[in-house]
This record gives sequence, C-alpha cells and structure tokens, in this order.
Amino acid sequence: MTALPACSVSRGLTMDDSYQEDLYINGLPDNSDLHPRVRRITAPLINELWASADQRAAASTAATLASDESYGYTIGPRDTLRIILWDNPELVNPMGLEQDDQAGLHTVREDGTIFFPLVGTLRVSGLTTGQIRHALSGALEEFVVNPQVDVRVAEFRSKKVQITGNVADPGPMFLTDDPLTIRSALAARGGFDELADAGEIELVRGGNRHAIDIQAIFAGEVPDPILRDGDTLYVPDNARSRVFITGEVEQQAAPMLTYRGMTLLDAITEAGGYSILSADTSQVFVMRAMERRNAETGETTIVPDIYHLDGRSAPSLLLADQFELEPRDVVFVATSDVVQFNRMVSQFLPSFNVYGTVEGVVP
Repeated sequence: MTALPACSVSRGLTMDDSYQEDLYINGLPDNSDLHPRVRRITAPLINELWASADQRAAASTAATLASDESYGYTIGPRDTLRIILWDNPELVNPMGLEQDDQAGLHTVREDGTIFFPLVGTLRVSGLTTGQIRHALSGALEEFVVNPQVDVRVAEFRSKKVQITGNVADPGPMFLTDDPLTIRSALAARGGFDELADAGEIELVRGGNRHAIDIQAIFAGEVPDPILRDGDTLYVPDNARSRVFITGEVEQQAAPMLTYRGMTLLDAITEAGGYSILSADTSQVFVMRAMERRNAETGETTIVPDIYHLDGRSAPSLLLADQFELEPRDVVFVATSDVVQFNRMVSQFLPSFNVYGTVEGVVP
C-alpha cells in the first residue's frame, strides 16, 4: 500500500508537458529555432494560421499564372488546316469533284510547311490562322483578283498535355484554340478517382514542378491556370493525406483529408468523440511536422509544432471547429490523472492476489 501512491506518476498514455510554459510563445528566440514549440489554440492563432494558408494558396499557383494571362493557338506539325478560296473552287478542289470531304484539307508537315496551288510551299508552323490567311492572300494576289481566303483548323494534333495519376480517365489531351484550364482538363478526364488526393496536385512545366491548390481554384480564391503544350498534370493518391487520431478517444482512427478544411472537431468526431470515462479534455494536442531552419548553420530540420486545446469549455468546441488540420497531423487526447492512477492500481492487484494465495499455501 505504501508503494501505491507512486502509481500516479508512473508512465502511461500521457504527454510530458513540463516544458510547455517556456514554449507557450508567439515566436521562438533565435537560438531556439530547432526546439519544438507548444501554442495554445486561440482565436488570434486561428486567424494567423488562416492568413498563412491563404498566402500559401496564392503562392502555389503564382509561378504558373504570371505568363498565362493571354492565350492564342499557333499552328504546328500534324495540325490539319481547311483552306477555302471563295470564287475559285478549282484551287481548293483541283479534281473537280462536286462533293469531297477532303477538299481544302492540308496537313502540316513535320517541317512546318504546307503546299497550296500557285503559292507552292508555305511555312505555317508558329503562325495563327489569321496570319496564315494574310500570307495566302498576299501570295495569291499575283494570280487571283481580290482573293477571299478563309483558314480554319480542321484537326488539332500538334500540341498536347498529359493528365496522369488518380483521375478517372488518365491520358493525353490535345490543345485547341479554346484555352484548356486545369479545372477543365480534370473535368474532361472524369474528375478524381476514389484514391485521389483532392487537396493539392502537381503541374510539371519545363522541368519545374508547381504545387497547385486545386481546392483554392474550385473555390475561386485563385485563378485557374491555362495549360500549355508539354504540360503534365499529376494527381497524387491520398496515401499521405491521412491524419492520425490517438489517445483517449472512442476509436483510434486515421481518416483521409478527402475535403478541404477538415477541422480538429471533425477529426475527434470521426474517432467517435472523447472517451467519456478516461479522457482529459483539457489536454488535447495537435502535433505537426514543420521545417525549421537553423539560424547559425542554415540547415533545415524537421521539428514538431504542437498546438494545445483546452477542451473543457463550450467555446473550445468553436475553436476546434475552426482549427484546420493538415496532412499527417497527429491528434492526441491525454488520459485523465484519476484513470491513469486506477489503471496502474489494476496492474498491481493481480500481484497482491498471487502473494495472498502463496502465503495461504506455503506453511
């Protein structure tokens, strides 16, 4: 019985928070940039995190938006042009057939040229249909009075993008004279499949990788970038989009962040809520791995940021509902002191029962 009080300080499912008061600060000293920090979840903190998230969302597509403000399709090899010369059908249909679906069609060669009667070889690669129309009209003026030329693209084949990863129908898409945005491309490919990470996708352009907050695009918070020839749009799976809920909850869980804005309250609800008989609701923690740069060496290290919620009051539920989780966050609910003590006592009782039985048997 003398030893039983020691059980209350024995190790169990809890968290050592003896250092918290020194780390409950808005920022870390310069010589402590690699230490973990614990921050109370308050309304000002949530506003700060929201502002930071908005900045990241805007920056995630900024690199791809700078030169995407205008769009104009230019002709390239393998495109097929339909050229109509009004009042001179013999130049368009030299075979003289009344109806010919192939009349006036010219496929751009690999060297970027086409052949047109009287004009000969004409380089069209890199030109718009309007520029080609102007060039043909000028070349035909020597042979035709006031030539009326119309140039259209019958088949787009020169420029394409790749849509890969966890989409319903991955594959290439040819660009047309109608600008193709990220959102339009995903919709054309059937949207995300059931394993897709619906939060952040990746755009590969010119050997550079750009993180795209697709949910910010869907919400209209940032512009929808226009895709270019050679782009690859990759939708990753949701393997790294889990959050982990452990400690004194009804059911340990690792749900997927399948939607934007999953909050701490959502996660606790996903786990069935607090364990009524054992949870210490004043000790709810969210642990998040963050990159921190050493001020002296410049080296980057992964250290935890820890957010603490005192969930004993009704307003704390509102705070929990506003605190947004990020992929790989760990939510931990500590054990109450009384339950921890009772659990340790229950581990000792079998030993006392064995001792009493042996004492009764051995003379």
